[in-house]
Amino acid sequence: MPTNVAIDNLTVGGKTTPSVREILTASRTYYVRTDGNDNNNGLANTSGEAFLTIQAALTVAAALDCSTYDVTIQVADGTYTLTSTIAVPELTGSGTFTIRGNTSTPSSCIITSSTAGVTLFTFSKAGKWTMEGFKLTNTGAGINHGIIINSTLLTLGVMEFGAITRYGLLLNGLAYVLTSANWTISGSAYGFVTSQRSSAFVASAGAWTISGTPNFSVAFATGYLMGAIQFSNSFSGSATGKRYDVTLNSALSSGGSTLPGDVAGTTATGGQYT
Repeated sequence: MPTNVAIDNLTVGGKTTPSVREILTASRTYYVRTDGNDNNNGLANTSGEAFLTIQAALTVAAALDCSTYDVTIQVADGTYTLTSTIAVPELTGSGTFTIRGNTSTPSSCIITSSTAGVTLFTFSKAGKWTMEGFKLTNTGAGINHGIIINSTLLTLGVMEFGAITRYGLLLNGLAYVLTSANWTISGSAYGFVTSQRSSAFVASAGAWTISGTPNFSVAFATGYLMGAIQFSNSFSGSATGKRYDVTLNSALSSGGSTLPGDVAGTTATGGQYT
C-alpha cells in the first residue's frame, strides 16, 4: 500500500467499510474563484481547476490526514453570495489551517447573504483555524450572524465587517477568538461581538476603524453567562447605540478605550467592566 494513504472506517447504512484517507507529505493550498467549479480538484488558481465555493474546498480538506502540514483555502477577489451557511469542519492533523481572502484589501473579497437564517460561517468544534482578508455582510431576515464560533480556537487577521442582521461575532461554549489585526467596521448590527458560556474574545492589538456611524441596537459588546471580552486595540470613528452589556458573571476589559457607541454600557448580576 502507498505510504501516503491511511485506512479509516466508513459507516454507511449500518455497514462499516474501509475508506482511504490521503496523508499529506507537504503543505497544500486549495483555490476558490467566482468562475471555478465544485467538480474541479481545487489545486490551481485557474477557472479550470479552482473550486466555486469555500464549502467544497473545506469538504475536500476534511477528507485528508494533514499530518504536520498546513492547509490553506485561498479565495480570489469577488463577491460570494451564500444561500446556506459555510460549515467549517475539524481537520485531521497538527498543521495550520487557514481560510484567506485579500489581506491587502478585504473589501475586494466579499462573503454575503440575503437568505433568511443563514449565518456566513460556523465553526463548531473545528479545532484551530485562522481566517483573514474578507469583508462580511449579512442582510437576510431572521437570525443571521457573521461568524458563530463554538468550542474552536479562531485567530482572525485583517477583516472588514459590513452590515450584519444579528451579531458580527458570536462566541459560544468554550470558544476562543484572538486578533491583533486592523479591522474596519462599516455596517450596523444587532451587536458586534458577544461572548457567552465560558468563551473569550481577545483583541490584543490593532487599529479598528469605525466607518459610516453604524448603529448597534443591543450593544457593541455583550458578555453573558461567564463570557470574557478584552480590548487592547484602538478605535477611531463613531457609532450609535449602547457600548456594552455585561451580565451573569461575565467580564469585559476596555483596555482604557471608549468603546464604540453613544449610550453608556451596563453591568448586572455579577458582570464586571474595567
